[in-house]
Amino acid sequence: MSRSKKHWGVTEKMDISVNTAFGLESLAKRECEKLGYVDLKAKNGRLLIKGGNFDLARLNVNLRTAERVMIVAGSFTAMSFDELFEGVKAIEWQYFLNENAKVTVTSKCVKSVLMSARSCQSITKKAIVEKHRQIYSTEPTETGEEYKIECSLYENVATISIDSSGEGLHKRGYRDLSAVAPLKETLGAALVLLSGYKGEGVFADCFCGSGTIPIEAAMIANNIAPNINRWFAFNKWKNFPDRDYARAIEQAKSNIKMTKTEIIGRDIDADCVKMSLRHAKRAGVENAIQFSRADMRDYKSVDGGYLVSNLPYGERLSGDMNALYTDLGRMYARLNNYNAVFLTPCMVFEKLFNRKAVKKRKLFNANIECCLYSFTQLKNYQGKR
Repeated sequence: MSRSKKHWGVTEKMDISVNTAFGLESLAKRECEKLGYVDLKAKNGRLLIKGGNFDLARLNVNLRTAERVMIVAGSFTAMSFDELFEGVKAIEWQYFLNENAKVTVTSKCVKSVLMSARSCQSITKKAIVEKHRQIYSTEPTETGEEYKIECSLYENVATISIDSSGEGLHKRGYRDLSAVAPLKETLGAALVLLSGYKGEGVFADCFCGSGTIPIEAAMIANNIAPNINRWFAFNKWKNFPDRDYARAIEQAKSNIKMTKTEIIGRDIDADCVKMSLRHAKRAGVENAIQFSRADMRDYKSVDGGYLVSNLPYGERLSGDMNALYTDLGRMYARLNNYNAVFLTPCMVFEKLFNRKAVKKRKLFNANIECCLYSFTQLKNYQGKR
């Protein structure tokens, strides 16, 4: 598809923002660097990158721990509603939006003079509509494809972005059923990466639920891009070059390297095991994972491996949490040369597990504040950042 700057202002030097969840910024940065993006700027939970259409598609397809990939249309100081209106209106929207674009605006305000998200949302939309009238001398019909605009105010600086992802990047497409309190795929991938697992050795999740962690481990081990089988918001934009998306998908497919793995998914609930098998098949990694119904207390393994789980708590917990975590510690003590990563909101987990964590990191599972505890039986272990 050809593109003209008259209608499409996304050039090879546009500003791209990779948005991350709290606590996962360093992982997303490492992922971007692995893809070759070394000139990164971190700011307010965003990683800023210069790139073009291909980079936009490539980042969406390949990033495992990022939440969204955005186009930064403009950034300016806004300490009054007039400044916000004029700043948004000054953006050359004709280079980003089609004439009939349907525009949806969201807003968030942090540590700013303007703290009414609803008012900022309304003013941003009004400014875009006014710019449309100025350019086309007509009222916007909004009968075309949807563009989701975000107005983010942080310390009086407004950043106006266009969402290129659509649904959050945690929605890989393989999980169509849900266990109680499911783990986001992006957080599942983060737990795998933080354990140090790269495809070698035994990898086990003894509380696998809907299968997210073992599936993400299998995709990492085989270098399968996490979002290779889903669509994005930019796929619906008429002026986005199809060839750039096709090139990103082709490159991702060529990078897949299926290897022999020993990935284990266990759960005491038979329905969870069936669900995990279904999701693994949808993700194309059913042959890489051994799922079974089993009690974690019975887990045994040869030397060397990784134990990674989103532990039962809250709605997922049926029984005594203290006893479960104590038994988990006893099971871990029987293993040799294992790294372990566990996510739980329990603040006395180390005491119950009977071992001091080598690393701790605050993370959020949905709206629940949790702690990620990392343990190792390896000597001179330095841990992950």
